[in-house]
Amino acid sequence: MDLESTSNAKRNMTGLLFVAFGALLLLNNFNMLAPKIEDVFLSWPMILIAIGLISLAGKNYTSAAIFFVIGGFFILPKVFDIDIRFNQLFWPVIIILIGFGILAHHWSSKKKYVIDEKILGNDQIDEFNLFGGGNRIFQGREFKGGRITNVFGGSDIDFSGVELGEGTNVLDLTCIFGGAKLLIPSNWCVKNDIVSILGGVSEKNKGPKTDASGKTLVITGKVVFGGAEIVRV
Repeated sequence: MDLESTSNAKRNMTGLLFVAFGALLLLNNFNMLAPKIEDVFLSWPMILIAIGLISLAGKNYTSAAIFFVIGGFFILPKVFDIDIRFNQLFWPVIIILIGFGILAHHWSSKKKYVIDEKILGNDQIDEFNLFGGGNRIFQGREFKGGRITNVFGGSDIDFSGVELGEGTNVLDLTCIFGGAKLLIPSNWCVKNDIVSILGGVSEKNKGPKTDASGKTLVITGKVVFGGAEIVRV
């Protein structure tokens, strides 16, 4: 599915959801909705379910699953009249979401980009931080991508003074309840393909932008309840 068809699918789903929500409000104003239906479909967790449906229409399966699980967490007690306390499920659900996010992101990234699965060498990075992190200066002379995963942690990676490898180089970045700061040379051609879910991704320029002919760094991945910062130096 190309970008235009994906955008159209998301637009159509958004329109259908507005029509459905307006129809429910109209029926409710005329007292034509059963109390159970009103309590479920006109509740705030349905907003999360709606966002999940829009993400699903746009083929963003990980985002859709996260919004479905969070929305379902709050709405299922209304559907089945179950007395569930918030603190009984909150952390187990969060931990499950973290694991699912890591697995689903790894699978979807491999489908979209060709990620080299051989042992990473001096020209690639493979970093995993759990409840920790730190500052690191990339020591290789040439950078050809790799993986950075931060869960409840963070890292600052300095690539200044490093040459970018020929062709397309993929950096797979995952931040869940964590963050990452990447110091990128100003002459690198960088494509930001990071998906942000209840998080943020920022790009800051501290030097002139010039494209390195025939060399591209694609930064893909997901930021969930966290942040990523790309700084040109």
